[in-house]
Amino acid sequence: MGSELAGRLIAAAVALAALAVAGPATANAAKKNPNMRIATLADPPAALAPGDDIAVRGAVKNRGKAAAKAKVSATLRDTPAAQKGPVLLGRKTTAAVKPGKQRNFRIDGAVPASLEPGTYYLVACVRKGGTKGKQVCKSSKQAIEVSPADTEFTPGSRSLGDELFPQIGNGGYDALHYTIEL
Repeated sequence: MGSELAGRLIAAAVALAALAVAGPATANAAKKNPNMRIATLADPPAALAPGDDIAVRGAVKNRGKAAAKAKVSATLRDTPAAQKGPVLLGRKTTAAVKPGKQRNFRIDGAVPASLEPGTYYLVACVRKGGTKGKQVCKSSKQAIEVSPADTEFTPGSRSLGDELFPQIGNGGYDALHYTIEL
């Protein structure tokens, strides 16, 4: 019976050793995650004004071992590496990107009307895990000059068209009432 027990102990030790060796391999197999990056980012226009439309184009590359959709966002920032206060232009989730492959994206946005004039950089970011995880960003090399919005003023009409005073006034003004209180 002693040799039988020794045989069982040896078999159990071999099985445990096999599990220990297979464990990390199984863990690595479970770590087949996507690893997304912005591969390319097209240069933006050199000048824009608040309210202008902008099309952000580029490509996402999956350097991981699993296919996944890519969640991409496009922003304008004061500096290429600025983390605070980005102005969002838009977001898009691409179709699945296979491992080792890349997929083009296009985000249509508009420069917000409230954006202060100045120099900005176009920055595209993608979630490293596809749709989750930390963001990995790429900035355009070319800066964008945002100028004040063009405002066209036109002179008012020669007359207000007012019933009481038809020949007086300017079409740029309108009387709401003629009540005077003393």
